[in-house]
Amino acid sequence: MCFEYIPDVYKIVSVKGAGIMRDGDERIFAPADLAGIHLNNRIIRSGTFEGMCDEEGRPTKQLVKLYTDLADGGVGAIITGAIGVSKAGMSPFAGMGMLDQDSNIPLYRDLILQVHAHNTPIIAQLSHYGRFSGGRDHQRLDKYTSSEIKLIIREFAEAGRRAAQCGFDGIELQCAHGYLLSEFLSQYANYRDDQWGGTAFKRFRIVGEIMYGIQQEAPDIPILIKMNGDEERHAGMDPTSAAEYAIMMEDAGACAIEVSRGLREDFCSTIRGDVCYDRIIEEDPTLRKMPKQLRSFAEPVVHSLYHPWKPTRLYNLKAAMTIRNAVPIPVILNGGVHDMDEIRKALITKRLDFVTISRPLIHDPCLIQKYMEQQMDVSGCRECNRCYSGIMSHPLQCETAAEAVKENNSEEPDQPDSNK
Repeated sequence: MCFEYIPDVYKIVSVKGAGIMRDGDERIFAPADLAGIHLNNRIIRSGTFEGMCDEEGRPTKQLVKLYTDLADGGVGAIITGAIGVSKAGMSPFAGMGMLDQDSNIPLYRDLILQVHAHNTPIIAQLSHYGRFSGGRDHQRLDKYTSSEIKLIIREFAEAGRRAAQCGFDGIELQCAHGYLLSEFLSQYANYRDDQWGGTAFKRFRIVGEIMYGIQQEAPDIPILIKMNGDEERHAGMDPTSAAEYAIMMEDAGACAIEVSRGLREDFCSTIRGDVCYDRIIEEDPTLRKMPKQLRSFAEPVVHSLYHPWKPTRLYNLKAAMTIRNAVPIPVILNGGVHDMDEIRKALITKRLDFVTISRPLIHDPCLIQKYMEQQMDVSGCRECNRCYSGIMSHPLQCETAAEAVKENNSEEPDQPDSNK
């Protein structure tokens, strides 16, 4: 079953409480500069897998609608969902964007022009899913040959060139959440002892060479990095090692660092909130292949593998502050940023540079405009995470908002036929 993106659902979602403008809020909503990119405010839509591209990875009208809604809704900038650099490293879920071929450039260029018409910059998040991919590169890190790694570096550089030709305002390299570049950086995942592992500098090498390759292909486009500040694993990334990598990234030419955390296999460690066990059992690609009568046996296994993580708000703040103290470039806080109180703490109290938000904007693309206009201070997102688990089978949507639309439509009385 495929669900459509529900346009305009935010217009019927109830406001939870009027907002109050406080001292310092002008720093949040005033224009700001990010690596030469002009933002209308410091609140950025975080890269979020949408599943709204066609079979070749080209954006659809559905994705254009989503991005223009976000631009109209007041975000300072948009970071796209993961855009693949090769079919070998693409998501196992349908609808991933791709910049692996020049023929995809025209439709992306059209999308960007429409977003720019709303005076909002847009940044392409380039990604390789590594061991989570649905393509050829679904393998352990130590199985990659040096020639295969060099091919991936070239694929990222070519995708960077295409992103610049499309007109993207910047590029963000996805180095978080256990995907390929995250694996290389993590001592937990990377136990190679060759030129691609064994020391922090060698683990960083692939990221550094990708940055250099993009700089050669598209010298004027800013490069941002999304990285884990903590993996909560033995020998995994922690705030201290993340800060060391941040210094290397800045030296290599990174213009900003977005701080996230966690590994994809931990499900809610990256985003926090409810674990929707029923949806995982119903929609997980591996479990869906099992006969229905056997799926019931999977339920205790799923419950043992996934659990809710705490805290649910500002859980990357410590790592972001550690990185902020290590590098002079802007640091962007991701994770558990929902309400104005959290935005204020990150940007005013702690003086971080920017924040990124995802799920509250899935629930309500106009949320930032409502914050600016003091219509509300608190997001209506319930952190049920059904949007996150739903992308396994259908395009991104807030099911709470979609249900509200159905209820609203069912309550409207039938209009009389004027032709009778």
